[in-house]
Amino acid sequence: MKRIIIFSKKVAVFLLSAACTVFSAFAQDAVQKIPSYRIEFVRGDLAAKTHSVKEAASVGDCAFVLSAMDFALESHKTLGDDEELNLLAGECVRVFSTGIGLSFDKEISLKLGDAFRTFSSAAIKTAVLETLPMFPSAANVSMVNAYVSQKMQDGSPSDAVLVKAVESLKILGNGNSFNILFIADILDVWPELKDTLSDSYGALAKDSEKEILNILSAVPVEKKLVVLDKMNTNPQISKKICGEVAENALSEAIYNLGEDSEISSEQIALQLLSLSTIAQTKWTRAAKLATDSFSAIRMEYEKNLVTAQEFAMAITNIAAVATSDTGQVLSSYLDFLNKSTEQNKAPVEAVVLSVINALGGLGDKSAFDYLLYVTYLDYPETVTTAAREALAKLKW
Repeated sequence: MKRIIIFSKKVAVFLLSAACTVFSAFAQDAVQKIPSYRIEFVRGDLAAKTHSVKEAASVGDCAFVLSAMDFALESHKTLGDDEELNLLAGECVRVFSTGIGLSFDKEISLKLGDAFRTFSSAAIKTAVLETLPMFPSAANVSMVNAYVSQKMQDGSPSDAVLVKAVESLKILGNGNSFNILFIADILDVWPELKDTLSDSYGALAKDSEKEILNILSAVPVEKKLVVLDKMNTNPQISKKICGEVAENALSEAIYNLGEDSEISSEQIALQLLSLSTIAQTKWTRAAKLATDSFSAIRMEYEKNLVTAQEFAMAITNIAAVATSDTGQVLSSYLDFLNKSTEQNKAPVEAVVLSVINALGGLGDKSAFDYLLYVTYLDYPETVTTAAREALAKLKW
């Protein structure tokens, strides 16, 4: 019996010893399975922590990099824009930019926004802006909009961060982004960024018609000219948008003009540019408005506010988007020119030719009598020849 007890004790001691050995081996194995970069991050200084992030990136441990960014953001409350802390945060952003954390898109997007707002380092802000298109969010678009808008309101000079912010809005931007960028351009806030601004808001214009028309309506006439010119010269902006803007600009330019109205040179320039744009874009929706504008431009010409060349080009542009009434309007004017010629008040040749060529292009048979009469009057040969050619084009 005594031997049995002694044997049992030996077995118990053996089993306990074996269990401890197994547990110790398991614990040691568990420690060994913790990545060395995680241990280095806990033990090391900021430089070691930055190295840990690089190591984590090499094995695709984005969750760890997110934790490291949390550490950097929290540490900024104490250290501020410390150089080594900036390097740590910048390395985290660089890792995100490689795309290894696409499955953590919401978390990374949030961290990027926090980093942009927290760190004043231009390098970090620029890196964040370069990375944002990979992890877009409405909150971050609003953040970048607010950043550019505030710089504009403060009259801040352009720098690398601002340039990158403008460029990022080309990809991320919305209607508010268009407003901010376009207003900055038409107000010439950053002349040196003219091309960058134009490129970015041009990419957003197709979804920003409402914003463009609102801006056109709100600005003074001299800026309306700038708006229309910006539309015309930006290759990314569609003819449809240019035509619609020109239609609204022409409508505003001639609205309520009367015989005794004071007409500024800017108003006249806007009328002429609007007509030119309507013609170039073949914006037929504005055809009636274009024809209706003839009387205003004729009045300005007769008051020597518009040159003969400008008036002639306006007539050509009006005919380019003609309505059923355009032929009659121009025929009536040709009748006036013929009567002036009869009274030895010869009109400017460029103007007569523009009317005749327009009527020939329209082919409106109601112009027959007036065109035929041209050939009987004492016009230059170029005019009578043009009249004969126009007569041959009339549709019967």
